[in-house]
Amino acid sequence: MSDKPGPRRLTEEDYAWAARIGISRERADFLASCPSNMKYGNAERPQYDRPQSPNRNLQKLGNLWYFRLRRDGLDIRETVGDNLADARKRRDALLKHYEAPSPKQAHDHPHQSKQ
Repeated sequence: MSDKPGPRRLTEEDYAWAARIGISRERADFLASCPSNMKYGNAERPQYDRPQSPNRNLQKLGNLWYFRLRRDGLDIRETVGDNLADARKRRDALLKHYEAPSPKQAHDHPHQSKQ
């Protein structure tokens, strides 16, 4: 004996409503028999790994490169220079700083002195 309830029985009123919105009786019966917690999409499909751009978290505006990151609802934007190679090195240092495990440290600016 199964613990799952049987398919929902539709009334003539339900069928009339389905007909008004363009659903056939067969489709209405099918939809009524679907479990309410039914998952949509292809769950067996492997997760797509987007290739990482070498310029991720960098944005060029004019002649300058900017570091951009969003953490805990906070937009972090810093100028990292006009040379792409130096901007990437600075970006790597900033990412290392902002991805530190301490939540307090993640919001401190890397150049602020502790007093």
